[in-house]
Amino acid sequence: MPNPFELWLPILVAAIAVHILSAILHMALPYHRKDYGGVPDENALLTALRGLAIPPGNYNLPYAGDGATARSPEVQQKMKEGPLALLRIRAGGSFNMGATLLQWFIYLLVVNVLIACLALHALSRDSSSTAVTATTGLAALLAYGAGQPIESIWFWRNWSTTAKNIFDAVLFGITTGLVFCWLWPG
Repeated sequence: MPNPFELWLPILVAAIAVHILSAILHMALPYHRKDYGGVPDENALLTALRGLAIPPGNYNLPYAGDGATARSPEVQQKMKEGPLALLRIRAGGSFNMGATLLQWFIYLLVVNVLIACLALHALSRDSSSTAVTATTGLAALLAYGAGQPIESIWFWRNWSTTAKNIFDAVLFGITTGLVFCWLWPG
């Protein structure tokens, strides 16, 4: 079994590699550009939302709160009339891409630490490159991709977006597996 401290390099390099790959997938390639769309008369909607002064948070419309209220004739009528909406509100101001990218990189490091922990228990120092790649790559695929369908099942995200995110997760898994294989102590 490798020493846990010997895995700091694959943890760091895999995080950097996935971070760069993610940037390429989202900024250079066009297939994520239609994950979100605009609404008709965006200005009117934004003005209406500002006027309501809704605090930042996640909202469900129509809101029932519990099963009994959800079955009430009033809520059932609202559901029937529509529209149904999941609403995520953030405070105004500029979007801090640097802070978001930093959070993403920290998440990648945490995922890779967990993958390294799994690898330490599942693999030996003399494990084959195939075993290292498959174990760490599959763990990364599970970390990045397994929860994606939940967003479509429960939160109405388009299945096409979920499919693209799972495709990304496959690429992240392959990248992670190859980096761990390349830098595996042994």
